[in-house]
Amino acid sequence: MSTIQSNTVNILGNLTKMNTTLTAVYSAVQSMGSELSSVYNAVSSMNSTVQSMGSTLSSMNKTLSSLPGQVSTIISDLSNMNATLMKIYNIVSTLNLTGGVPEVLSGTGAERFMFRAGDAEDLVGRVEELIGLGVEGVMEVGEEVKGVVRRRLEESASRLPEVFMEVLSGD
Repeated sequence: MSTIQSNTVNILGNLTKMNTTLTAVYSAVQSMGSELSSVYNAVSSMNSTVQSMGSTLSSMNKTLSSLPGQVSTIISDLSNMNATLMKIYNIVSTLNLTGGVPEVLSGTGAERFMFRAGDAEDLVGRVEELIGLGVEGVMEVGEEVKGVVRRRLEESASRLPEVFMEVLSGD
């Protein structure tokens, strides 16, 4: 065989090997393309999930940021209710020292909150009723009681000199 023929056979052999190699590379690239497409789809899905989570977190943040104001309002309302209940308690305590509470509270909105001594269930029922009134309701009852009690005490106070005179004179 001549040198040209020998070189041509070598070149054809090398071209066949290169063709086989390129075919393998092409198959590998196609396979990688499918895998890259799968990876792209997975990353795209993850991106959507992250965006959804971001929206959810943003919504939760707004809700959480409003809680301190709501808690503050509740604490303020409870504080006002407590102050009003303390006023009522002080009035009732004072009345208890000066005379019959039932007579003094008779006909007022506070009369329904009186309970039987030693009856815990009755007390619980009255406290639940007070809580049900809310802050404004308790404050209204307190203001009514304060006015009625003041008027009744003023009436009693105006009669005190007369009572003292009767006691001192022995009649």
